[in-house]
Amino acid sequence: MAYRSSLNSYDAYGSLPLGLRHHLESDEVLDEKLIYLIPTITEDHPIKEPKRLHGLEKKNIRLPARINNPIIPYGTEVKTYIRTGKESEAKLIHSHHHSHLKILAETVNIICDSSVWHTNNISFEINDLKSLSKFQFSKRTDTINLAALAFAKSATTHDISIAADERVNFQPGQTVLSPYMSFLTMIHRLRSMITSNGDRAPSELTPLDGLQEEAKFVYYSNGAYSYAAASDVYKYSLIVAGGHFRFYHSSFNKWFCGTSTHLDYAFTVADVLNNLDIIASTTEYEWARPFFRELLKCSELNCEHNDMVDFMKNLEGFMLNISDYDEKYG
Repeated sequence: MAYRSSLNSYDAYGSLPLGLRHHLESDEVLDEKLIYLIPTITEDHPIKEPKRLHGLEKKNIRLPARINNPIIPYGTEVKTYIRTGKESEAKLIHSHHHSHLKILAETVNIICDSSVWHTNNISFEINDLKSLSKFQFSKRTDTINLAALAFAKSATTHDISIAADERVNFQPGQTVLSPYMSFLTMIHRLRSMITSNGDRAPSELTPLDGLQEEAKFVYYSNGAYSYAAASDVYKYSLIVAGGHFRFYHSSFNKWFCGTSTHLDYAFTVADVLNNLDIIASTTEYEWARPFFRELLKCSELNCEHNDMVDFMKNLEGFMLNISDYDEKYG
């Protein structure tokens, strides 16, 4: 090897350690040579498949019920998409919700005249939703409630008389006409209409004309449904597509937009406050009536929703705590 002869020419080569000289004089070790190739980049970014929107079927219709899920408010992208209707604003919205929101918007635009229903007035505020539960939805609500109370009195008297084996004149407490009963009656009637119209053929999208005092339920071919009524006192429309809805009332003059959980929340709040209103009017709980009245006032305050939730949670813990104490130590 050439490099060996060159090494021997150095004067200091003989003074190198023997092991090093043997290594230098041994055959050259040929390492495997690797050839590195620069990869060819064909695309600067991954190709995303276009979003697939889905239609709605009757199985997507759900009944309004007591709330069992947390309320998740709309994000900025969803609110912007609802207000503008521009598909460019829906890029970050999941295809499931995007589909429902698009069908909902198309239904509202076709069946609701913007000059009559004020479709541009949109709200996402939870306090606006709570205010809907005190509006009037039927002229016959009070009549229905009084008839139900009369029947309840007769049935209770009959049951007590059977148990006592003699005639007992049952005297009911004070009759209460709760401001939430109209909304509750409307929701219960809607549940009944959804159930009874399960086999009816869907209708094409047509404007909401010829509405009467009692609400009309219409299931559309695109999977959405409407529940609307109009009179000289009120006019309202509830339009639902999958897990999203829009709710208008003439006393409110806005469209509240939210998820099905928001509607469940309004139903639950109205039901709880209605029960509390009835309990506060009974003689058995007359001693706690001022406290119940303050709770009713507190629940109707237009404050930040999360602050109200925190207050109620702390109040519940406080009430559970003091319930463990004997009243003589109070």
